[in-house]
Amino acid sequence: MATAMDDFIGCALESTYGTAVTVTRFYPWMPGGTNGNWEPQVRTGQGVLGGAGRTMVRASRAFLASGRGVVKVKAELETRAGGVLFTSAFGVAVAPTAITGGSVQIFHTQVPNLVLPSLTWQLRKILNDGSARVETFRGCTATKVKIQQPVNAIPTIEAEYDALAFTTATAAAVPSYSATSNLYDAMHGSVGYAGTLTVPTGSTIASGLTADTKWRSWELELSQEADIDGWVLTAGNRSQPKVGMATGKLTGEIEWNDNVIPDAYNAGTQAAWMSQWQHPTETVGAVPALMQIVLPRIMWTKAPTDVSPGEAARTLSVEADVQSNGTDRDVYCVYRTQDTAA
Repeated sequence: MATAMDDFIGCALESTYGTAVTVTRFYPWMPGGTNGNWEPQVRTGQGVLGGAGRTMVRASRAFLASGRGVVKVKAELETRAGGVLFTSAFGVAVAPTAITGGSVQIFHTQVPNLVLPSLTWQLRKILNDGSARVETFRGCTATKVKIQQPVNAIPTIEAEYDALAFTTATAAAVPSYSATSNLYDAMHGSVGYAGTLTVPTGSTIASGLTADTKWRSWELELSQEADIDGWVLTAGNRSQPKVGMATGKLTGEIEWNDNVIPDAYNAGTQAAWMSQWQHPTETVGAVPALMQIVLPRIMWTKAPTDVSPGEAARTLSVEADVQSNGTDRDVYCVYRTQDTAA
């Protein structure tokens, strides 16, 4: 009999949108950010059947139409097993480049058409009597993604998915997790800002930016601007969500040790920004396992220099819009990992 420790969540990439597949990639269930719910649509005829006196709406004129699901996933960033989640959240996975001991994987948001890859997600939720409710969502398209590095904590990724269909009739898969994966942490992180960016390609990671040691925390929010209201006249289902121009916002807290960002804000300066984590004990061949978030062009939209007299240390809350520089990808996620496939 299962226990309250036996909830799990897993996914797999679909080869055809909305055609469910057996889930094969599993992530630890994070409280406060992971769940799935189905929202049924109840229709009720608006016409009044007169002649029978005062009654409420006739039950015979109410029925269930197609609904929609929402799956939210939060996962800690670690050195392995991120590929499927990153593929679906960002939209594009470049074919991994093999290196000694693993691969370099690159993900970005610039899909070559109007649709994103879709997933099947399965959530097993344990009831009080130890039985399980197994919820399987198919046709899951990421609509939003958030990467977050909190102050002195483990970084996370959160993604929200629109689901086409839902069932509780599919048997639960058997979860398995990478035994050799290690968690990234704030102590493994660093930030670069401005300078001359060399963008990642193949086995080459991003480099060239000036080290910026004043960052305490940051958060990158991306919206895929997906149209999830494609109701079409075919068995009551929706068409695959189409995506428009993606938008992104970077926010963070920095120590006010210099005026680089406030001055850049006042001058309307555009520059590159990146953050990376290198694991100190896990290597891929002869180099550390690594993850990077790279923004080739940002423009600050907030960098107020307010102070509270007598208060230290002094920090600034900054914000920037993610933009396109017209040449490179708008966002890169780089993953140097012992995995050889996404």
